[in-house]
Amino acid sequence: ADLDMGMSAPEGDGSTLPAGGLMLASFIPEQDELLRIGVAEARMRTTGAGVRVAVLDSGVLPHEFLDGRVDPDGWDFVDEDPDPLDEQNFRDDDRDGLVDEGYGHGTFVASLILGVAPDARILPFRVLDSDAIGNASTIAAAITLAVDRGADVINLSVSMEDRMKVIEDAVQSARDRGVLVIASAGNTGRDDVNFPAAISNAFSVTAVGEDDVLAPFASYGSEVDLAAPGVDLLGAYPSETGTATWSGTSFSAAILSGGFALVRQLHPGEDSLEILRRLEDTAFDIRPLNPEVGSKVGEGRLDVNRATEP
Repeated sequence: ADLDMGMSAPEGDGSTLPAGGLMLASFIPEQDELLRIGVAEARMRTTGAGVRVAVLDSGVLPHEFLDGRVDPDGWDFVDEDPDPLDEQNFRDDDRDGLVDEGYGHGTFVASLILGVAPDARILPFRVLDSDAIGNASTIAAAITLAVDRGADVINLSVSMEDRMKVIEDAVQSARDRGVLVIASAGNTGRDDVNFPAAISNAFSVTAVGEDDVLAPFASYGSEVDLAAPGVDLLGAYPSETGTATWSGTSFSAAILSGGFALVRQLHPGEDSLEILRRLEDTAFDIRPLNPEVGSKVGEGRLDVNRATEP
């Protein structure tokens, strides 16, 4: 038996924080960082219709940008009820000097998935509290339930330093049933991909800025499969404008999950691993732009235009 270790969103320790958005949520799909990966061209061919993306995170808030695109059969593992609503408790539970720093994280993630694939379906599972803290057994249970409830892919924007067999087993079981886990590499800024992104059966994503150079906060390593934009992204958030800008590998993973949904609609019978290989094979090679880390940023930066070409 293993101790039931804690896990958090990579941004949950305050390594990056949201700033008030200056634009309305309607601009999320049109932001430069998404246009740069070819979403405008790709969405002329596919919108991710019918693809279910499970979001294992802090829950999802009601938001105009998400209306009609969140499925009702998720689950709240924090409160143990069928309503995975993101909630504040106005306490610094993890004693890091920040209060409810995870609030809005899951909503932000979901909005980026839909910013890429507007007709995908979000299947939410609340596994993190308002300080973005959860535990390994909850994550493992949520992975299993997501597969049971028909997820096509699982977005897992959480991280920890120690490996946990219960999560490795859940990721392997999902893979055996044709569902892959897309995981954020972490925000350590070091050659140190966090768990569970370091699992060979998970698909690990790191973050780059607008110049396709590795973001200063982003983890990198031989386990990374792909890079995606992750700096100063616009997403849905509980603020006066309904948006925020935020940086982190959590959001790079969300963008890749949206890319998966676009390709899945075009190739509904294809194995999930083949879809992700297609995303790798069509990625823009950024290794020459990152000579200090080379192949430790994966096969390249996501390019959904090329990935969805006939």
